[in-house]
Amino acid sequence: MRNAADVPEAVLDDLAWADAVLCCTDPIQFKTGNPYGTSHVAGTGAPSEDTLQAARHQAGRVVETAAALKADRSA
Repeated sequence: MRNAADVPEAVLDDLAWADAVLCCTDPIQFKTGNPYGTSHVAGTGAPSEDTLQAARHQAGRVVETAAALKADRSA
């Protein structure tokens, strides 16, 4: 906790920002059956095109979120 001592506590107003930036409910996430993140079971062959598309979407959201955090939540 000492490492986070200077980080302000989240307040209710932060939810609107967090929901817009972190919520990954693109339809492809539901098409693959997992709105919480891309998954693939090893040993079942190569990932499907839907799985790869979901992974691309998720990677884009990670980059977007990281950029917003780096910019001090200005995005």
